[in-house]
Amino acid sequence: MVLEEDNSKSKRRNKWILWKRYSKAIYLFGICVCCCSLLYWLYIYLCNYSLSSQLQAFSLNRETTSFKLMIVADLDKESRVKDDKKGRWRSILKKGELRKQKDGTFTIHWLEDQEIFTQLSEAGRGMELSALVEYHNRLYSFDDRTGLVFELVKGNKAIPRYILMEGDGNTTKGQKTEWATVKDDAILAGSFGKEYTNADGSIANTNNMWVSVIHNTGEITHENWTDRFNKLRKAAGCPYPGYMIHEAIMWSDIRRQWVILPRRVSKEPYDEKEDEKRGSNVVMLASEDFSSIEVRHITQITPTRGFSEFKFLPQSNDEIIVALKSEENEEQQTQNSYITVFDLDGHILLSESVIPGNHKFEGLEFYHFCCVC
Repeated sequence: MVLEEDNSKSKRRNKWILWKRYSKAIYLFGICVCCCSLLYWLYIYLCNYSLSSQLQAFSLNRETTSFKLMIVADLDKESRVKDDKKGRWRSILKKGELRKQKDGTFTIHWLEDQEIFTQLSEAGRGMELSALVEYHNRLYSFDDRTGLVFELVKGNKAIPRYILMEGDGNTTKGQKTEWATVKDDAILAGSFGKEYTNADGSIANTNNMWVSVIHNTGEITHENWTDRFNKLRKAAGCPYPGYMIHEAIMWSDIRRQWVILPRRVSKEPYDEKEDEKRGSNVVMLASEDFSSIEVRHITQITPTRGFSEFKFLPQSNDEIIVALKSEENEEQQTQNSYITVFDLDGHILLSESVIPGNHKFEGLEFYHFCCVC
């Protein structure tokens, strides 16, 4: 009996010695695990920090505030990577900083370019990106040739997430998406809002007057906006056979209004060559159901330049617009883009400033550098 008690005490003593020997190591290991977990979740938080609610305004000094932005190019036929045996298409991402001065005006400082690639195309064309939109902390861009919707991720990757078909969706051609915005927790992506006409001016179809809706469940539905686009034309004084070309439409939750910056406005019928010189300086404010439309003329008009994208400046109460304008010359095979800032009362805060690179930029979004490419 005494021997059994001694053995029991000896076992307990040995366990205590072992615990003292390894407890410090276990304790340190636990601390390391906790620290690593904390750092991991901190990294996830920073990289998924809400782009929409905390958009990157930080003070450089007492006089300047900076907003980080990215623009994306539609290179048209130049998107094909020449002499590439894999058959790739590319687009260009350009980063920049928009800096607010003490007097309320802005300057722009451009940073490095990045290229993104895909092997997906339609009839030898692809990666002709139009529009950038942040949705659920992801950055999306839209190929106006194939109808593909790409998510842009780190590593200069474009991951196809959706495909939008033109018209009511029951067609075999990808939607020529030119603009996208977020409303009621869904992405609305639309084309240029004009009938497709034959050489003699007759209407072939109205597929480009439909809008695709990407819901938060991933479901895609389609809305016929023909009546809405016709109301905009009528308000601007250019009903059919006059026309408008749309590449910049945004919904404002703050204003509860649609804000529309047409790229082209013409009282004359569509003419492919003359269209290049029908740029617009029109800003339209429409009620949610388009029953009320206000037309304003803002910025100096340059006939060869038209709005290709805009976003509301973060923290401006949707009163200040940062817009891209682009111009094309088919005969000379040239492209150029410009950035401008103005408020909805018509005050120019940054005159049209040429964007380096001689490309046609058609997408713009404000963002955190750590969240994308």
